[in-house]
Amino acid sequence: MKRIKDFVLHEWNVILSFVALFSLLFIYPYIPTRARLEAMERDELESVKYFISNAYYDDAKKGIAAFVERHPSSNFVAEAYYLLARIDIDVTKEKGFFAPNLNSAISNLKSAAEYGFEKSKVDASLLEVAYILRDNNSLDKSIEIFKSLTVGDKYQPSILLDIAISYALYRTVTPEDEVTRLKQSFEYIDKFLAVASEAERIDGHLVKARCLRLHNKYRGASDILDAIEKTYKDSPKMPLLYLERGKLYLKQGILDKAEQDLITALTGLTEKSLADEATYFLGETYLKGRDMRAIAQYQKLIQTGSLLSPIANLSAGRYLFSNKRDESLEYIVAGLRGIITTIMLDKYEFDVPAFRDMLKEVLTAESNVEKLVRYVDILKEIERLYPSNLVYFRDSSEVYKRIASHYTRLGDEQLGAGLENEAVKMYNIANSYYMKSALKYLDIVGISELSDNEKASAYRDAADAFFTGKYYINAAENYGIYSHYNLNPQYGVFMEGLSLKLNGIYEAKDPSAPDALKAFNKCIANFNKFSDYTRKAILEKGKILMELGRYQLAIEEFNRLLQDEQGLYDANPLSDEWRRALYLKGVTYYLIASKQRRDALSSKNENMMKNVTNVISNARTTFSEFVERYVSNVGTNSKPDGLGLGAMFYLAKTYSDENQWADALKHFRSAVEFGLVVYNELNGEEKEMLKQSYFNIGDMLFNTGNYPDARKAYDSAYRKYSADKERIWGLIGISRCYLKMGKNDEAKLWYENAKNTLESKRDAYKEAPRGFGVEFWESRLNDLKVEIGL
Repeated sequence: MKRIKDFVLHEWNVILSFVALFSLLFIYPYIPTRARLEAMERDELESVKYFISNAYYDDAKKGIAAFVERHPSSNFVAEAYYLLARIDIDVTKEKGFFAPNLNSAISNLKSAAEYGFEKSKVDASLLEVAYILRDNNSLDKSIEIFKSLTVGDKYQPSILLDIAISYALYRTVTPEDEVTRLKQSFEYIDKFLAVASEAERIDGHLVKARCLRLHNKYRGASDILDAIEKTYKDSPKMPLLYLERGKLYLKQGILDKAEQDLITALTGLTEKSLADEATYFLGETYLKGRDMRAIAQYQKLIQTGSLLSPIANLSAGRYLFSNKRDESLEYIVAGLRGIITTIMLDKYEFDVPAFRDMLKEVLTAESNVEKLVRYVDILKEIERLYPSNLVYFRDSSEVYKRIASHYTRLGDEQLGAGLENEAVKMYNIANSYYMKSALKYLDIVGISELSDNEKASAYRDAADAFFTGKYYINAAENYGIYSHYNLNPQYGVFMEGLSLKLNGIYEAKDPSAPDALKAFNKCIANFNKFSDYTRKAILEKGKILMELGRYQLAIEEFNRLLQDEQGLYDANPLSDEWRRALYLKGVTYYLIASKQRRDALSSKNENMMKNVTNVISNARTTFSEFVERYVSNVGTNSKPDGLGLGAMFYLAKTYSDENQWADALKHFRSAVEFGLVVYNELNGEEKEMLKQSYFNIGDMLFNTGNYPDARKAYDSAYRKYSADKERIWGLIGISRCYLKMGKNDEAKLWYENAKNTLESKRDAYKEAPRGFGVEFWESRLNDLKVEIGL
């Protein structure tokens, strides 16, 4: 499109240049000097009018500005200013209300008048500006212009009624305000009646009735309209009375009389805008009565391209919403996109809050994600119309979160079915919608009228959405901002720390940079020690120290909760944080023992190995206490979940690491039994523990010399997890059992099976958890190969 425009402009400029050159060579030499100059100026201004006629407004304004600068004393300067004003007016009418454009138009019209431009045209344009301002609730400015047009003896008396209507349109808060506005309206109506002809006086009475209706003075408005009907029954303006009274009856809920008057009005109204108004209100009358004829009235406006078609689309959508949802959405989206500002909604009393409640009710119950996406389109349009209303922005944010939750559930289902790639796709889509939700909450912060509490809530909601979508850096930033407000600062500090932790920022190299440990230390030191978030911060700090390998410091943090004898943190065995601290303390002891065992084996230091036994004993005691408190002892402390399985798994490991196979076997079996009971509560890591427990049962039976039962255990585990990487564990175990049972051929067969499994899925084993990677299984296979004698 731009190419076409540039080509046309280029060609037109070429033509103008030839015309100017021709005129310069063959016409202007024969014209007197002043007349020749005026002709050149007129031609230059005419060339600008071409741009205006083709809606190239920016080019036209540049051309006019250049003209005024070059010819400040030209007789055409007045027209130039008038043309500038007309551009601003036309752009405003085309693209919607924009006050700077109209301020510029008013200024240019004044300049045009000062330079002597035709007064009637200037006044007509000013009147047009005043109507636009009034229709867009800029009432003070519109009244100022209307009043300026009534100065002197010669003016249109109808402008007095425009002033009266403008005063009536003010929103009143108190009864005193209402009395003042009606008094101002009636003052100008009386001025009109004093100068109007007998035939024109009906207009004044109709405006008075309208002013009363606008202020809900139905009885007074009705009395005036009834009096008009008797006095002016033969007036050609009677259709206006029926239109006004039809709207009054509709407002009162007297639908049969409203229908009658509006139909009568339609038979006599010849002006399209008024006939369209009557058609719309007739549709509203039918809508209130749940009469299907409403759609026919709205369709008339839509199909004829009426200026009221956007509001008609909305009303049609509202009517069809309960029974024909899909068709309704088409109408609603079309209607909202056609409305440039809220003025039309206000003027025709479209109940936006009720419309929003209707949408909200359906959105809450809607589960179809495609329809939810459609609703987002609707909410976007409402946001555009109400950019300062945080309610509508929150609606969009909530819908985005609903859509994100839908895709998260799909991802969970795909993951449960073993379709990891498909699950990842679903999770990525979900996270993108959490991002949209968060950004929508941040849009709320830009609303200037918000209180600090409202801004704080928006930052928190944005941070929560970022966090759920795994955008942890964004989450940390917004939690940090939220924590500076006084709504719930400790929550903000804690969640900032948790977000940084999940993003792997445990400790920043720069002391001034944010990191998880700083945030958790602040959360512990600066706020109420009895708070849940203080206990959670201690727990998270301990976990970070544990993951950083600072095991003794980690145990000290866990003991702050476990040994809270003075009640500093209100921690006790019934609290979730105490329970988790006990579990993590056991894990930390186990990690210390594992590290010391590796060091002792590499250095062959017997004293170090003795210390390992002491540490593993501490781990065993801790896990035994956990199992006794929260798994075995059914009661108020009992909580069947993944921590219980973890404690039983690690308890078994404390025995197997010390070659106490029988005790280890007992606890691995207990872990499997418990894991099956709480399977739906397990996270990914805990499910790995359950899986390994199955295979460890085979190992423990093998180590005790019970090869037949070991083979069965390996076979059971292998078949249960045949699609998982750990299947090789079972294959090697079965081969070893057959070898011990003297069945070498079977041992070789299962060895080959294990070998082929590793070779065919080598890449998968590179990412295997808990050190069960390629090198580990290659080493096990090589040992088995030697044992078999291959």
